[in-house]
Amino acid sequence: GDSPPPPRSSTSATWSARQRGLGESAPTATPPLRSDRSTPMSQVRVSGSASLAIAAVGTACVVACFSWESPRKLVRFRRDLISSMHRATQRLLGLGSTQQQIRVLLGSTAAPKIVAVTKALCNAHVVAMKAESGVREQPVGLEETLAGARSRLRALCEQDTANIQLAIAIENGIVRIHQAEEHAECWIDVAVIVVRDLQSGAESIATSCGVQLPTTMVGEWAEAGAEGTVGEYLAAESGCDKQDPHTFLTRGSMPRCALLESAVRLAYATLPPRVQGSDGSA
Repeated sequence: GDSPPPPRSSTSATWSARQRGLGESAPTATPPLRSDRSTPMSQVRVSGSASLAIAAVGTACVVACFSWESPRKLVRFRRDLISSMHRATQRLLGLGSTQQQIRVLLGSTAAPKIVAVTKALCNAHVVAMKAESGVREQPVGLEETLAGARSRLRALCEQDTANIQLAIAIENGIVRIHQAEEHAECWIDVAVIVVRDLQSGAESIATSCGVQLPTTMVGEWAEAGAEGTVGEYLAAESGCDKQDPHTFLTRGSMPRCALLESAVRLAYATLPPRVQGSDGSA
């Protein structure tokens, strides 16, 4: 006289059959989340910032790899994008938020030098002014190039340096690389950077990577009287920028400002640690 049990759906029957066939236990309900273990908001913010930072860096790497074999017009885009991602990541994580902007006195008004110093020192405030090198317009050899940089630095230090942390002098010269007799002579363009901390008087020197110059071009410049610079002579022959023949010589891969930026960063990094933060300015 009992009523028959309600029929089971085909889905429930199939699920029970699978459980019996595989010997699995019945699924258990998921326990509810405990509300007394909430994640602190500070950890959430840090975690979110770190995730966004990783995403930014990952995007930069993907774009860099994608454009590695792309045409020359993408080289500068790749470099600027990576630099922008790096700065954005630092801001996202709050790195350097307590640092003050560095004020720099630069012994040149050349655009590549101003851009290089500004980028190398994290958007430093650059006060650019002309300073005499006291050497030939085209220095030859490391000694003459260094002498020109030091002369510019001395001229800077004679100015009013109130509220200025650093003085930087940059001088480009050509250097002959001595090779074995069976090899042709080789000339490279190299920059010498001298950085002085105006509070302690400490100095540091660095050089840029050397860019090989056409030997025939240097020879023709010398035979023509060695007037002006090799860059000017090269610009007259090729139509490139006389202040930045490096872009032409490296097929757009290494502009002069990029070479100088790494050299300035190196010179600053080799100053004594006390200089790099004793007043919170770096």
